[in-house]
Amino acid sequence: MGKGDAFFDKSPEELKALGAKGGRHKLTPAQHADLIDRMNYSSKYEGPEPGIPETAHEGSVRIDAENPRLRDAFKLTEEREGS
Repeated sequence: MGKGDAFFDKSPEELKALGAKGGRHKLTPAQHADLIDRMNYSSKYEGPEPGIPETAHEGSVRIDAENPRLRDAFKLTEEREGS
């Protein structure tokens, strides 16, 4: 049974008969354990350890140092808008 099949092609009376359950399926203990395992796995961060947080200014200075051609990019835009 696919997602939403419990509601497909049902009359209003049949939908009312579904009641508060709303067509949800009960999980077997094995399905529940599998679901919990997948939820726990997906919530774990597996990337590199985060470094020391930097402020926006510190990040901007670092980017400017790494990319000198970008250093004055906004300066040129401000000059155009000012004239």
